[in-house]
Amino acid sequence: MNSADKQPADLSLLACESEPIHIPGAIQPFGILLTIDPDKLAISNSSENVASLWGIAAPDLLGRSFTDFVSPSAVAAVREYLRHPRLKEQSPLRLKLAFSHENGNDWELFVHEYFGIQYLEIEPVSSERTNASPLSFHLQLRDAIQALQRAGSLEELCRTAAEQVRVITGFDRVMIYRFDEDWHGEVIAEARSKQVASYLGHHFPASDIPAQARAVFLQNWLRMIPDISYTPSKIYPGRHPATGAPLDLGKAQLRSVSPIHLEYLANMQVRASLTVSLINDGQLWGLIACHHAHPLLVDSDTRLAAQLIGQHVSSHIRTKTDLGELDYRVQLEWVRMALLRHMEKQENLAQALVQHAPGIVELVAAQGAAIADGGEWVVSGKTPAVADIEGIVSWLIETHADKPIFQTNSLPTVHPPAAAYKDVASGLLAISIAPSQRNYILLFRPEIETFITWAGEPAKAVRETAQQTTLHPRESFQSWKQEVRGKSLPWVQAEIQAANNLRMDVLAQALRREFRKEQAARKRAEQLTREKEEMVMVVSHDLRTPLSITKMGFDFLQQFKTDLEPAAQRTIERGVRAASAMENLISNILDMAKIEAGTLDLVLHDEDAEQLVREAVDFSLPLAAAKGISLSVNVQQTGCTAYCEKSRIFQVLDNLIGNALKFTAAGGQVTVSIEGCDKSVTFCVSDTGEGIPAQNLEKIFDRFWQAELTRRLGTGLGLSIAKAIIEQHNGRIWAESEVGVGTRFYFTLPNSNPNLNPNP
Repeated sequence: MNSADKQPADLSLLACESEPIHIPGAIQPFGILLTIDPDKLAISNSSENVASLWGIAAPDLLGRSFTDFVSPSAVAAVREYLRHPRLKEQSPLRLKLAFSHENGNDWELFVHEYFGIQYLEIEPVSSERTNASPLSFHLQLRDAIQALQRAGSLEELCRTAAEQVRVITGFDRVMIYRFDEDWHGEVIAEARSKQVASYLGHHFPASDIPAQARAVFLQNWLRMIPDISYTPSKIYPGRHPATGAPLDLGKAQLRSVSPIHLEYLANMQVRASLTVSLINDGQLWGLIACHHAHPLLVDSDTRLAAQLIGQHVSSHIRTKTDLGELDYRVQLEWVRMALLRHMEKQENLAQALVQHAPGIVELVAAQGAAIADGGEWVVSGKTPAVADIEGIVSWLIETHADKPIFQTNSLPTVHPPAAAYKDVASGLLAISIAPSQRNYILLFRPEIETFITWAGEPAKAVRETAQQTTLHPRESFQSWKQEVRGKSLPWVQAEIQAANNLRMDVLAQALRREFRKEQAARKRAEQLTREKEEMVMVVSHDLRTPLSITKMGFDFLQQFKTDLEPAAQRTIERGVRAASAMENLISNILDMAKIEAGTLDLVLHDEDAEQLVREAVDFSLPLAAAKGISLSVNVQQTGCTAYCEKSRIFQVLDNLIGNALKFTAAGGQVTVSIEGCDKSVTFCVSDTGEGIPAQNLEKIFDRFWQAELTRRLGTGLGLSIAKAIIEQHNGRIWAESEVGVGTRFYFTLPNSNPNLNPNP
């Protein structure tokens, strides 16, 4: 027995995987290979064994139509066969050839199309098979399929498949060979004669079936080698007729075999083989490998039967796997539902997953868990130290950030620092959870010391000579045991799915919590808004009543102010101004409260834009005259109609005109204009005042904002209210200004009811 911490490195694997097995330039001689032009059927390439089988040299076939060599009675059938849209899936066509020396024997034609040419593979049919009854074959195949259908588990299905393939084909040994995630293989079922060695339970390294060979198996269901001692028959010429590249035989049944593989079979005491692919979910899952101690040529019907068994197994791998895991899936689902109930009842996610039974570790049969909790780690069971956990997360972010679920049963192999704590974390199942990139649920499994039995020491022999280094397969397939370290029990699909389901639960629960918080915050905000609006209404009402009485008093005193001392007159005038300012402030506060609450309702009508402007200007003329400022109207386009609430637009104009008068010195000019109404009505209030600095233009519509020098002139609500009113009209308001020159305020309004205008 040999032991090591890890499988010995195969230094020759790259060399083996680079072997161009799809372009060997030759075929096995149990048939003839031709290539033809699909339209003209002219022969472009031929295997050289055509000379011994047909009595014609390969060069003499080139350029001639394939139908020249077919019995006249079969020409029509051949032409129809070659026109079929799914050539590869057709049953072989049995036909007779037009050679007198051929004594009337039947031949079978297999066709596939690749890179613009058709490949014809033609095999002779033995006289025994020509005279055989098809009934016995069909009965044998029926019995095989029925036996497969009775299999209850994947293990039983594979065992039955091995037995039935051996019965049908007659091979000495039939193995079901399954690949692992590293493409090493294991024999999981076997049927054999007593004369050959058993490989059941043995492992084979990935280098035995390198990547390019696996690619060919994925393209072709079946591969046959009747006799490893064959002499290859070369293809003439060996290049594609159109591209000049070496002729690709990757899909040809007759394709010649790699010398390395032939030596490999010879070292196993195998003289003939048949291999059937097992494919699951579009991936190569395994192989049915048939071996025989003597040359054995199986006919196309027998090969088809083996292929059908392989396809039947392939179609049931997923179903049998799922059925085998059903009880375990039910158990894991019960744990997940319990965890979900804990998460719904408890605000803290980490505590919900570890404080109760069953906990997070029971979900996937882990022995330890670490859960991110606000920058800290909550751990349960056996886990690495917190510093090591942080290192794992940093490595995950750097190398696997795009994977919501990451799993490995050999963490030290992919993350070398884990070798220091492999006793608790050789297996890792990492679940990424939002919102932070470092938020993970990490589940750990300890190292499991185990032994693997290999079919021979898993290393290629490299034989060196004075001229070159030659790659050879291992010579012995005797059992070779290896101690495996740094690995845990693998995570099965049911556990990975359970982890993914939990991730969805965690994210959904987080969304539900955020939604509930948002709903509560919205409800509280709505309540505060209502309370504020009610308070504003109450306060405004309570202020307006005494203010009205005060204002009436000052108005009454104004009737007699000429009889009073100048100081008393000034006091009365200040009182009137203060009462008016207070009344305006109360109105602004009420408007702002309605705007914030969304209750500033508008009653819209088509209004004469020029009349709106003139009424607003007329209202402000006395103030302009008192300040010595010229206030005028400029209507550049008459007949404009604005779709608006008149009182609110009057409020906007009054505010803009009032501001212009405030900030324009005596002798200045304020102009209110209508500048056009093609798509909307554009209003402008311009002045020759001091202007607004550019850095302040974006702030002037903010609530309560005023430049330092103008704070004494108002509350800072007017422009904010004006902006809200215009925007509620589906208009726009903006300002342009130049310090020392003046300011222009623009706003737009719809020029008619948009619901009545077919071309808004």
